[in-house]
Amino acid sequence: MGQTTVLYSLNGISKAKTPKAVLFFDPATNRQAWIPASVSTVKFTGPDYRVKVTVPGWFFNKINWSAV
Repeated sequence: MGQTTVLYSLNGISKAKTPKAVLFFDPATNRQAWIPASVSTVKFTGPDYRVKVTVPGWFFNKINWSAV
């Protein structure tokens, strides 16, 4: 089993950029990226709608981040 990377913020889900993707925002670096749903796992982690987004380690370096 490969290494995974966990991301903790989810802004929305879209079908416009890819067949299905999640918009992830990284508040630490003020960047965002569309992550295909086919390579990510999204789980709610609490009542405040906090989510955990997990992607395979091999995919993390392929994420195209853009400034917000």
